Amino acid sequence: AGAAADATVAADTAAAVTAAAAATEPAARSPDSTSPEPARDDRDVSTDQPTIDRELPRKLGYRVLHADDCNFMRMALPLQTFDKLGIEYEQAKDGLAATQLLESGRRFHCAVLDNQMPRISGAGLAYWIRARGEPMLVVGMTGDPVGCEDRLDFEAAGLDLCLEKNAEGTAALVDVICMHAARLEA
Repeated sequence: AGAAADATVAADTAAAVTAAAAATEPAARSPDSTSPEPARDDRDVSTDQPTIDRELPRKLGYRVLHADDCNFMRMALPLQTFDKLGIEYEQAKDGLAATQLLESGRRFHCAVLDNQMPRISGAGLAYWIRARGEPMLVVGMTGDPVGCEDRLDFEAAGLDLCLEKNAEGTAALVDVICMHAARLEA
């Protein structure tokens, strides 16, 4: 029952993040519109956005598995996310190393996966995590372009959410972790 509840929490978190992102996207403009679109920072999003407690993940002992073969990403992403939130994380340099961490009995609330990794790809790792029934939020972070075959395969592999490897994706990951922690606490 616990694993099923955790899986539901992960799905609910992904849905909430997707809805929050959609709420901040610019409204569609008609092709004949001549008025400039307001700058993203000028939009009023104060009433529809969830309140995010950035201290909650640390208080809950939230743990992240971060799998990425890029040394720079293994250094930079934690500085901008996990360290910023004060949460524990373990890193794997590829999908095989990540499976070994999980098989050792370590437990995580969230897995953040790169797609293009040697030995076992992010898509292969996501399938493996889901096949084992691991009750965690699975977030992909990739530089693969939206709509390309590799990214579509990655998204279909069991990810709760797929984010871009850029500043917006990194900021969204912080929000995702905080919202997931809030749902775990509820």
